[in-house]
Amino acid sequence: MTDISYLTDRIFLFNVARMYHENGLNQEEISKRLGLSRPQVSRCLKKAKDIGIVEITVNSPLSRDYEDLGERLTSALGLKHVVIARIAESPEKQKNDPVDAISISASRFLPELIKRSKHVGVGWGKTVYKTVLAMEFSKEKAGTIFVPLVGSIGMKAPHYQVNSIVDRLAEKFKSESIFINNPAFMADARARDLAMNDESFSAVVNTWKEIDTAVVGLGSFIADSSYLENELKKDVKEQLVAANAVGDILGQFFDKNGVICKSDLEHELLGMNIEDLRLVENVVCLSGGVEKVKGIIAAANKHYFNILLTDDITASEILSNLEDNE
Repeated sequence: MTDISYLTDRIFLFNVARMYHENGLNQEEISKRLGLSRPQVSRCLKKAKDIGIVEITVNSPLSRDYEDLGERLTSALGLKHVVIARIAESPEKQKNDPVDAISISASRFLPELIKRSKHVGVGWGKTVYKTVLAMEFSKEKAGTIFVPLVGSIGMKAPHYQVNSIVDRLAEKFKSESIFINNPAFMADARARDLAMNDESFSAVVNTWKEIDTAVVGLGSFIADSSYLENELKKDVKEQLVAANAVGDILGQFFDKNGVICKSDLEHELLGMNIEDLRLVENVVCLSGGVEKVKGIIAAANKHYFNILLTDDITASEILSNLEDNE
């Protein structure tokens, strides 16, 4: 590796740091495994510490502020569990995108849940994608079947290629996968109905009925989601704006009350209805950023998910928002 791009890849730095600090590998062993020189490994470890991936913390047994935040949010949103990634250590870190922090926490939390599940449904998004990248390969076969919950979109953004995400998960857990060979947004309602009723699609629909765990992302209001916005027709975007959409899960937009916004999109989208997520035992939502606060609250109140992985800044904003509306 001749350039220094590895020093800007936070997931790569996280994996190097985990090998050293958690797995007990020395720098020489890491260099051989990754094809780096020892000085490069040393720079990676220093960089990981400098940007907050590695932290040395002395926790007072008298302080439970951080734990209390998760407990308060679990209660306030009526969820089964909340996992909070810590990024608010300094003013500089508050400017950071929470995606990396959440994906690293999720990569540690999800494997045990996945291994206990027979069928896992998977959504799209940057945090879901980076979480899968950060996961370690399982040493044992999980016996899990992974299935997309929605078709893919675009040609360049890997975090919207849900088949690829499912394939990576199946590889890491030595498991099977089922794919959707259609785009998320069909040309029209007729094309969507034909795809849904096709015999080859029945395996996907039947697996949706069997999933016991789902992992989804939650997007912000359409005007703040430039990539997804570019995939939608102009009249659909106008309909969603008029309906006061605050967020989306699996490409389905909802308002502040969690009600799915009426638009032509609902007749053209090829994916599992998010209202059916209420029937799934564990629905894990990976989402952070203050622009997503209203969407997270709305989706939680509507029971579209019951486990949340977010960052501490977003968690505090959610609680503040709920208190202001009491």
